[in-house]
Amino acid sequence: VKALSIRDKRHDGLSEIVRLAELQRIPVTQLSEKELDRMADGQRHQGVVASLSPHVMSTI
Repeated sequence: VKALSIRDKRHDGLSEIVRLAELQRIPVTQLSEKELDRMADGQRHQGVVASLSPHVMSTI
């Protein structure tokens, strides 16, 4: 996880997610519901959207 975008840092349901992200030094940004909807491309996000690094697969 490169970064988290959330609806509201004070929301009780998200406080544990924010705490764990901050422990891992993952940036947490507070955005509007409309901005989260755009980032989630219309999918349900429940107030949290993660930005991820691509997963690289290799064969051995």
